[in-house]
Amino acid sequence: MLCLTHDVDGPFERRNFALFNEIIRRPLDLSPSEVLGALRLMRKGKPNWFFLPNLLEIERRFGVRSTLFFRADKEAYAIDDLKSIIRDLDSDGFEVGLHASIRSAFERGLLRTEKKKLESVVGHPIIGVRHHYLTLGRDTWNFHKSVGFEYDSTLGYRNEMTFMQPFVLANGLKIFPTSFMDSSDLFTYQPLSKYFPFIDGLLDRVRGEKLTLTALFHADHFGFRRERLIYAHLLDHAQRLGLEIAPLVVANARCH
Repeated sequence: MLCLTHDVDGPFERRNFALFNEIIRRPLDLSPSEVLGALRLMRKGKPNWFFLPNLLEIERRFGVRSTLFFRADKEAYAIDDLKSIIRDLDSDGFEVGLHASIRSAFERGLLRTEKKKLESVVGHPIIGVRHHYLTLGRDTWNFHKSVGFEYDSTLGYRNEMTFMQPFVLANGLKIFPTSFMDSSDLFTYQPLSKYFPFIDGLLDRVRGEKLTLTALFHADHFGFRRERLIYAHLLDHAQRLGLEIAPLVVANARCH
């Protein structure tokens, strides 16, 4: 199974350096117009959910749905401003999860507050969570269970690939490790042509060994043609192999 997930982080004005770093790490496939366009958006302070339509168009074209982790902490963005967007996604079959803050991985009360805030926006309980920067503390998974989450997808490596498979903790919390994310070194410093066979190899292994692969792509990267091509290739090859493609809520329902 291929599980599609996306982190919807803070607006560009809070991460100008981070976006500039993405540009200089991926120079081989970016046209001058793309670089200038990204810099203009940074200057205007366009939030990265501005690129959600690019992402959604690809998924709808392939007839698939994903999990979108939205932030609800005050340092990110005004979640109430996204109420109509989030509710439309939820009603269209996309899963809405919490992209919890770094601090909330260590503070149960803060985690509960963020969860309730997002639930007030979407209108129903939120069952899935992933912390910003894949942050985990000693008690984080206990916090997740105590505030009502059914699964977490924070476990993983920022710059490495992993085939760790889903498992269930003694407290009943289900863990879906993040296999890779698009901001890691796996997706930088090389021409676009290198990534198609890389993705094909990953998916071939998933089918051959009947694995679950949880892919993480960031919403703001869909402003670049490179990201859109990589993502479309991922979905196309997965469908050619006959893999099931689904949001984490589907995998969660089957995990025991």
